[in-house]
Amino acid sequence: MNSIIQLHKNYCSYKQAIRGCSKATISKEYYRVIPFIRFFKLESIEDFQKIEKKDVLDYIIKKKQRKDWSPRTIRNTLQGLKNFFEYCVQNKVLKENPAKDIEKPRMPNDLPRLIKKDEALRILEWLYFAPFRYQWERERAKAIMALFI
Repeated sequence: MNSIIQLHKNYCSYKQAIRGCSKATISKEYYRVIPFIRFFKLESIEDFQKIEKKDVLDYIIKKKQRKDWSPRTIRNTLQGLKNFFEYCVQNKVLKENPAKDIEKPRMPNDLPRLIKKDEALRILEWLYFAPFRYQWERERAKAIMALFI
């Protein structure tokens, strides 16, 4: 088995056991780091130790160009790589974290998706007919939903 993939499995075990990360978090970490390892065809620890900041930047730029990654995807990928590289530095596999000083992209200021008027009315209508134990619960629920809408 590829020694770097084994190192990453050790990292995932560490995150789950010591840091208390969920399986979903570990899965996301896997799908951020393993494609990076495969992109550079890293087979040995010696190959892995040759990775530099410019390599990480090249990877991000090529993925942005080829797959049109969003700023959020780039940010999450960089964070996953930084975490893994930091683990490698702590365990003396790497001398320094090659992703340490890479700036994260700005996130767009997207407005939340608005619901249509008929959808909002349907929600409020459901609250009118929904079974509540007390009348004040119905009024409270209507007030909360009206505020959110």
